[in-house]
Amino acid sequence: MQFFYIYRALRHPENHGYLQPFIIQERIRQAQIARTRLLTRVPWLCDGMNNQVTLSLTEGRDFNVFLFSSDGEERYAGSLDNRTALLNALNNIVGEPPTRTALNAMDKPDIQPLEIAPPNLLDRTRFNPNTDPFFPLRIMPIASQSPFYVKLRAEGNGRLLQSGNGRLYLGFHMDPLYEAQWDNNASPLTYTLQTVSGTVAPASDSAPVIRLARYDTEPREFTLSTRRLDLSNPLMLQVDYTVYLPRPGRSVNISQRYAIYMERDPLGGDAYRRQIAYQDPPRRSTRVTMPGDLREYDTNGDRQISRQELSGNLWSRFPDMDTNKDGFLSAEEYQAYLNSR
Repeated sequence: MQFFYIYRALRHPENHGYLQPFIIQERIRQAQIARTRLLTRVPWLCDGMNNQVTLSLTEGRDFNVFLFSSDGEERYAGSLDNRTALLNALNNIVGEPPTRTALNAMDKPDIQPLEIAPPNLLDRTRFNPNTDPFFPLRIMPIASQSPFYVKLRAEGNGRLLQSGNGRLYLGFHMDPLYEAQWDNNASPLTYTLQTVSGTVAPASDSAPVIRLARYDTEPREFTLSTRRLDLSNPLMLQVDYTVYLPRPGRSVNISQRYAIYMERDPLGGDAYRRQIAYQDPPRRSTRVTMPGDLREYDTNGDRQISRQELSGNLWSRFPDMDTNKDGFLSAEEYQAYLNSR
């Protein structure tokens, strides 16, 4: 008997920050991370980007455990929730094991089942799935010379999918696999949509300007209204953004395109805050008031100070105080320095 996990489309994208991959290398990397964090010894396999295994095994069936003979015959299909049926099937097919292992004797996963980062700089978009459900839309990223550091998630409500008159969600989420961050000193993300017929408003827009942090990874989200869209033709979207790459330590400007189809993506998964109701924990302000002895150096009022603006002991201590090595001293970093003395 050989056991394998099959890593497939994410059931809950954005959980722990992970997003639906665009290329097989991203899916394999996600499987490697999951295998490490879940402390598993069972080998992992990856479904291809055409999702052939997923569609073959689960179409019309709510099963997640399968037993096959060596010649490919399916001998059992069931659910992990029904442990008795699974154990009986294993005993009937391969016999009872010579030894048994209790659940409390096994290593426990070093990961929480749900982790959604609370908003800090920008409020997150949420919909009530009970009154106005939104559904993930099928998207097609157009080939790009650069990785998709930022990935689009498009969703439409029921009225949009039925008549072309409704609401459209566009979420641009930073993919943690690439360790990139928004460069808030550059121009904010902008998008432009083109339609064959009908209208989308706003057809172009920009994300808010962030001044409280030089870098961040929070999503840039938009909710649009649609009218008389031709559901048989995709929307064409272009997005332009700038990301900072810690390795090699530089910012890059990216321009990428997508086709957004007005049809539900059956493998799009359900995201918390939108398809699944989720309440963020109370938002806590991380803003630290800049001490008076430092505020005088902040000549432009941006709450961060370069080394060139300092002198004396502060100038010499700057490398130690600049903990994120972004070339600026923030009020938070200065307060942490004071607390550590």
